[in-house]
Amino acid sequence: MTKFTLASFPLLASSLLAAVLFAPKLPRSRDIQKVADDGWAEFDSLPACSNLGEDFENGNRGDGKDLPYMAAMRQVGVHRAVFVLSATYPALGTTPKVVTVEHRVYFSQLDGPAGSITDSNALARIRDSGVQAQLDKIAIGLGRQARLYVGVDNPPADLEIARNIPAAATTVFFSNAMVPKPGVVFEPLVRERLTDLESASETGDRARLEAIIHEQHPDRAHLEDALEHSVVSQYDNSAVIRMLVQAGGNVNDLSPKDGLPLLLSVASPCSELALIRMGENPEARSRSGEPLLSLALRLQRGRNRYLITLQGAVAALEAPRAGH
Repeated sequence: MTKFTLASFPLLASSLLAAVLFAPKLPRSRDIQKVADDGWAEFDSLPACSNLGEDFENGNRGDGKDLPYMAAMRQVGVHRAVFVLSATYPALGTTPKVVTVEHRVYFSQLDGPAGSITDSNALARIRDSGVQAQLDKIAIGLGRQARLYVGVDNPPADLEIARNIPAAATTVFFSNAMVPKPGVVFEPLVRERLTDLESASETGDRARLEAIIHEQHPDRAHLEDALEHSVVSQYDNSAVIRMLVQAGGNVNDLSPKDGLPLLLSVASPCSELALIRMGENPEARSRSGEPLLSLALRLQRGRNRYLITLQGAVAALEAPRAGH
C-alpha cells in the first residue's frame, strides 16, 4: 500500500505552512499575542454569552479602519447605537426618496447587561455633541441606496404591482473598528406595525420602555407580546427582559404567535441566560419533547466560556426541584 505524506503533495504542504506562518491570531489568546490595540482589547470585556464576541473569535471582523463617527461616539461614551428607520418605496425595484429616523437607542457597551443609556443629561450630551446628527446623516444615506428586501414572508407577486410601499429597517453603529460596518436592509411592512411597547422592547430602548410602562400600564397580554419581541435581539437584552418581568410579564408564558416557550425564540445567549435565571419552567419542553434546559445546554456546546455560566444557571434553577 502506498504511504502518503505531505511530501507527496508539495502545493498542499506549502499552503499549510503558509497558513501556519501567516494565520491571523485571535486577540483573546494572550499566550499567542499581546493585545496592544484598544479596539481589539475591548472584546476581552464582552460577556461570555455575547454573540458579538463569538463572531469576533470566529473571524467575523471589521477592517480595523477607525472612521470619524467612531471616535465621536467614544468621546460621548457611546459604543453601540441602534437606529430604527422608515421609508416609502415608489415600487418594487426602486430606492426610497425619503428615509426617516424614527428612533435612536444608545448603549455604553458594545454588548452587555448594562442596557441602553437612559440618563437625560447623557442623552442631551450625545445630541448636542453633533454625534446624533452625524449618525443620522450616515443612516439616511445608506437607507436611500437600499433596495427593498423581498423574502419568503413577502411574496414578490403581492408586491410587484404595489405602489408606495411602506418599509422599515434597523441599523447598528459601533464605536469599534473591529466590528463590521453598518448596513441597511429595508423590509416591507406587509403586516401590522410594531406597537411602541414592542418596538422599544425589541431595540432595547429602556428609556422609552420605562415611559410606556409608566404611562400606559400595559396588561399581561401586551407584556407577553413585548417579551417575545425582547428575546429576538441579537444583543444582550436582559435589562429589558427584567423590566418587562417586573411590570408583570412572565417568562413562562407561551408565545402568542406559535404557542411555544420563549426560550425557543431567543436570538442571544445572554437573553437565554436571563430567562433561565428569572425562573424558566424546568418542566418546559420543546416541540419534539426534549426538556428546554437540556436543549439549551446541547445547542451551546462548543462555546466553552458561556457553557460554564449556562450550566451554573441551569443547576441553580433545577436545585429546588431536586430537593423535593
